[in-house]
Amino acid sequence: MKIKFNKDVELQIIEGFDEEADVVTDTCSETFRKGEVHDVDIVDEEDEICTLQFGDGSCSYCVQKAWFEIL
Repeated sequence: MKIKFNKDVELQIIEGFDEEADVVTDTCSETFRKGEVHDVDIVDEEDEICTLQFGDGSCSYCVQKAWFEIL
């Protein structure tokens, strides 16, 4: 699905995860600007937060649903 950010948001992106050790191996911060459109999957939802998975497999946890709209 496509989402559009409705404000500037800096997200912590999980780029690598070791499933055997159950630890994050690679992270970065990325700024998403108001109006940017991205293709994502919402892989987990709870109340007003969700987890986004991007097309390259990276994820961002605890993303406020108020920060974007689904197109």
